[in-house]
Amino acid sequence: MFGKRDSDIDPFGAGANPDSVEWDAIRQARKAHHVMGVKILMLLVVFMSVLSMGVAWKSSRMASDTLNAVSQRMSQSQSDSPGRETALDAVYSWLSGSGSPAPDGYANLQWAGVRNVGAGKDGGVEYVHDFTFTGLSDGRTRRCSQLVSVADGVADAVGSPSLFAMPVGSSGASGSGAPDGYRSVGGGSNIEDAVDAWAKAWIGGDSKALTVLVGDPDSSHAFMPAGFGVFESASVDWSVWCDSQGNVSDADSGWSAVGVTVRFTPNRVRQSDASGVVGESSTSVTVLVRDPSSGSARVVDWGALGVVKGLREFGEALDAGVVSDAGSPSASVSVSDSNVE
Repeated sequence: MFGKRDSDIDPFGAGANPDSVEWDAIRQARKAHHVMGVKILMLLVVFMSVLSMGVAWKSSRMASDTLNAVSQRMSQSQSDSPGRETALDAVYSWLSGSGSPAPDGYANLQWAGVRNVGAGKDGGVEYVHDFTFTGLSDGRTRRCSQLVSVADGVADAVGSPSLFAMPVGSSGASGSGAPDGYRSVGGGSNIEDAVDAWAKAWIGGDSKALTVLVGDPDSSHAFMPAGFGVFESASVDWSVWCDSQGNVSDADSGWSAVGVTVRFTPNRVRQSDASGVVGESSTSVTVLVRDPSSGSARVVDWGALGVVKGLREFGEALDAGVVSDAGSPSASVSVSDSNVE
């Protein structure tokens, strides 16, 4: 009557019998619950690991695909225009350096194409890359060319960029020095005098003076000067015999290809910068000289540095009406920042 029934005993209380059926059942239930929780936790860990591996694999695959696509684009670009980045770096350094031909700045620097000009001296292949840019001194658009030698996938700039008022359209094979396979003319005051007179007219802005010096008998033709500054000096770097098309020829052929470096002080017209010091700049080109051995020697064509084949008499001739309009400085352009495409 006064005793406790087994059902009234708290299985967790002080009077609990550890050997009772209730206690054993509870322990088994707790053990089973614990085991089930561990299993669920392990399953969650395995699931999250697999999910993470899938996400990582997918991300890695996407990154790999992206890198492959970029690599293919770069390879395609290099195969289409070998040495393009090297040429661009050389032109950028030339335009941005202390001896820049555009001291007031430039805008719209753009790649305009590439030409294979044949085998180089060291087993490589040489390419001429053309660029266009606008000089902020006078707003005129000019073309410059950079010779690049590519050997075993490595591109090297050869010499400095060549400056032109209009696009050049010659092609050929050569190097930065005298081209291989041609016979040297040697020194001579006739060539030096002809080059000096041509360079002075060409680097300035007088198209009439340049046209007279070139000596084209067609009165409807005129020649565009670079119009980039004040002439300082010109030097003959090398001279070789050739024919009227720039091909290899015997000595005393009546034609000579000459490597020329022209030094000049660039124009500066911005009033805010008028007090600044303008450094001397230079550009190197290849010219075709007619009658190099006589006192009537004269420059009749010009092209990018290192290009000989493809030069031809009066190759730079333009319609006189076009030159008279383009020969004078154009209106100022509203461009403040240079950009590269």
